[in-house]
Amino acid sequence: MEQEKRIDMFAVDQVADLFISASCANIAFQETSGSEIRVEAEELENGRYFCTLKGKRLEISYDIHKMVFVNIHRKNAKITVYLPKEQIMNHKFENVKFVIGAGDLSIKNIPFSCKSLNAEIGAGKWEAKLLAVSERLYIEIGAGSVKMKKTTAGSLEVNCGAGNCVYKGRVNGDIKINCGVGNCKLYLENEESDFRYAVSSALGKVRVNDNKISAFGTGKMQTGKGTLGTVVLECGMGNIEVETA
Repeated sequence: MEQEKRIDMFAVDQVADLFISASCANIAFQETSGSEIRVEAEELENGRYFCTLKGKRLEISYDIHKMVFVNIHRKNAKITVYLPKEQIMNHKFENVKFVIGAGDLSIKNIPFSCKSLNAEIGAGKWEAKLLAVSERLYIEIGAGSVKMKKTTAGSLEVNCGAGNCVYKGRVNGDIKINCGVGNCKLYLENEESDFRYAVSSALGKVRVNDNKISAFGTGKMQTGKGTLGTVVLECGMGNIEVETA
């Protein structure tokens, strides 16, 4: 049976916010030489797909039927968001939210800029490179994984359950990491003295450069003025590592 393919086009000046929700799909962002935002979706026969503009918010949603879970031959839906070069260079989204159940989310082939970003990653995987969030970057991870390179955020908050998170880049404000039984690693371009630190660990391990706090430990650090903000590290049974420049 021929697979269904959807193509939707939107003018750049019509879109300020972006919302993507997918229970099981592979999503990628790419650059296009065209002048409009183009969304292409394939392998949609097992679920319900919506791509629409509500006010100035572009909403993309894909939910699979429950009975599909028993089909071992099911293919993930494939959704590709093409952003015009003009938008990539001169325009950024305002508020962006990703809700990913399973599957992959890739924003590593083009620069991506926005004011605020909220990402909820269940059992899926999110990879990003050249991401710039001028204000708050919030990440919630269940059992999935997040890998970010060359990223800049105004502030950063990560709540990690049993998953894994790697952040490489710079943060210009407060940082809060809450790690359950997973692993969180931050490789910051900042200096250690840019922040004040508040650290607590139950059965896990926390390391900030050469400073370590293990089971049932708490501590505070301040090696400089802490002009950018405070780093709060809360660890349950997992592992948190922070390395600075």
